Amino acid sequence: MIIFGVDVPLVEVLLVLGIMVVFILIEAIILLTLLLKAINKVKGK
Repeated sequence: MIIFGVDVPLVEVLLVLGIMVVFILIEAIILLTLLLKAINKVKGK
């Protein structure tokens, strides 16, 4: 796979994409938990 005129192995590209996806998923889960906690606090009052 060629990126910016440089030949990059497809395995490395997939690894980087996989790591990025994992980070995004972790951040999304943290945001969801924080949102749910905030909603529960509002409901509790």
